[in-house]
Amino acid sequence: MMRHVSVFRLKPECRTPEIIAQVEQALRDLPNRVLAITACEIGVKPAAMPAESPDGHVQFYDLIQIIDFATPEDCAAYPATEGHQTFLESTSQYMEQVIAIDYPV
Repeated sequence: MMRHVSVFRLKPECRTPEIIAQVEQALRDLPNRVLAITACEIGVKPAAMPAESPDGHVQFYDLIQIIDFATPEDCAAYPATEGHQTFLESTSQYMEQVIAIDYPV
């Protein structure tokens, strides 16, 4: 099994409840669009939490996506899927930074 983890930092002007909810819903919809996803967990940072630590050394991101795939091939194919491409098209204008890692579990 492979796990894909992405963390999303939205542009400061996009950290509104409406936009965060839109991105969250788009992430939650991905298993319906990409059938190779076998498990999906989405986390959203509470609005009251800061964007960075007091000393500025740690940046706190806004959303996290943890999804699983049965095989390395399914995971490797994920970025090119129509569902993932649709997600990117509908949310990329809000993103300041996205970090991802894939690893076997």
